[in-house]
Amino acid sequence: MTNSVHSSLLKISTEGPFHYATIKEREEEKECPLTPNRTLRYFSRLSDSEKQRLIPDLQVTQQGKQYYLKRPHNAFQELPQTKRRKENNVHLIATQQQFRPGCWRVLPINGIPFLVTILSVAPNEKLEIKFIEPHTAPDSWKSFPISPHNLQATKISTSETLDELIVNLKRTGILSSSNVETGLRSIDRVHFCPENPYHDCAVDIGKKEYGMCISSPHMHVLGAELLTGHFEAAKKCLDVGSGSGFFTAFMQHLAPQAQVWGIEYFSDLVETSTNTIQEHYPSLFQKMKILQGDGEKGLLAEAPFDIIYVGFMCKKDPEALLSQLAPGGRMLCPISLNQHSYYDPRCERGNYVCFDKELDGSIKRSELFVCSFVPSQTQGTS
Repeated sequence: MTNSVHSSLLKISTEGPFHYATIKEREEEKECPLTPNRTLRYFSRLSDSEKQRLIPDLQVTQQGKQYYLKRPHNAFQELPQTKRRKENNVHLIATQQQFRPGCWRVLPINGIPFLVTILSVAPNEKLEIKFIEPHTAPDSWKSFPISPHNLQATKISTSETLDELIVNLKRTGILSSSNVETGLRSIDRVHFCPENPYHDCAVDIGKKEYGMCISSPHMHVLGAELLTGHFEAAKKCLDVGSGSGFFTAFMQHLAPQAQVWGIEYFSDLVETSTNTIQEHYPSLFQKMKILQGDGEKGLLAEAPFDIIYVGFMCKKDPEALLSQLAPGGRMLCPISLNQHSYYDPRCERGNYVCFDKELDGSIKRSELFVCSFVPSQTQGTS
C-alpha cells in the first residue's frame, strides 16, 4: 500500500520500508530518501514569509542561499495539504524514518543502559523493540511495545583514547563483561588500525577498491559478548575474513587454551596481520595461525571448530562453515538482505545470525539484529 501526503511543494510517499520525497523544482521532479541524516533543501526557493507561513517553528541553518532543516521529522506535521487520506499520518512517516526496523537504540532502566533493536513501528507510533541480551539464548530475548520517547540514540563515538571508547561502549550497553573489557584493553586496536583506532566506526585497512576495513569496535565487542559463554571450553576457533588480525588476536586472548586460526582472502593482509601480531603479541602468536584462502569454504583440515566468527556479509547461510562447526559450538555470521547499507557505502545490509549446533548435529538459527558488513569476496559461491 502507498501512503501519500500532497502539497504544492512536497510529496511524501512510502512503499514498504522505503520513504521518499518528490520535490518539484522548476520543471523537474527529484526523488531523494528522507532520513534523519538528510535534510530537506527545497526551502531555499521560498520567501521568508512563505517559510514562516508553512512552518512557524522551523529550525534551519543557512549556508549561502541553501537552507537545511535541523528537525525535518517535526516539520512534516505542519506542511499544508491539498489532499489527504484518513490513513495518512505524516508524523508516523517521520517516526518510521527515525526508527527504522533493525536500528539499535539504548533503553535506560533505573540508570542502567540496555541495548535494544527496533522490530516495527505500529500505526499508533508505538515501537516494538527487542532486548539484545548476549548472555542468554537468542530465542529467549524479550520484546514488547514502547514509546519512542523512552529511547536514546546510539551515536557513533569519535573517542581519542581507549578509555574513552570503553566508557562509550558501556554507556550504550554494548560492553558488559569484565573479561571482554580486559581483552579490549589487552589487544589494543592502535596496532591494527592505520588511523582513528578508537573511533567507533569501520576503518580502512588497505584494498580500498574492495572496501576492506576493520569492523567497528562495537561489532567486535558485541560479537565477543555473544561468544563469552563459549570461550572457556573452546579448543579450536576460526576467524573467517580475519583482515587486520584484530579479532583473531582478541579471540586468542579470550580463549587462551584454544588453537585459533584466521583465514583471509587477500595474501598481503595475511602477511600484514601476521607481522603485527608477531611484533606486538608474540606469546599469543605461538598458538595462532593466519592462512590465505576462501573464507566461505572454511578450513576443513582443522575442523571441527567450537567457535566460528565471520567478519563479512555472506549471500546465504555458509553450508561449508556450518558443517565444520562442532556439536555444542556457535557461529556468528552476517547474512545479506541484498540491500546497500544506510550508513556505509562499503557495506551491505543484512541480518546478524547466530548458529548454534546442538549435540545431535541439528542447527538452531537465530536472526539477532540488522548489521552492516563488507560483502564476501566470493559472492556466496559456497
